[in-house]
Amino acid sequence: MNHRKGMRKELLKYGYNVYKDISEVSVNSFEIITLFHVLEHFTNPVKTLQEIAAKIEKGGKIIIEVPHASDFLLS
Repeated sequence: MNHRKGMRKELLKYGYNVYKDISEVSVNSFEIITLFHVLEHFTNPVKTLQEIAAKIEKGGKIIIEVPHASDFLLS
């Protein structure tokens, strides 16, 4: 079993909702979505952000953190 499948199985065991793809998530499902050091890995970040935005309730927020060369987490 690959690492991702193992993590997904473990999270599901503990009752977490885990999706393989953003398309599995219903529209207006979340108040807040966070992206922590992942945006820079998307092949098409604008398209992905548009897909994510469609999943947020009216008035909801997207919180994004991207790495910076001087980020203390990287040193």
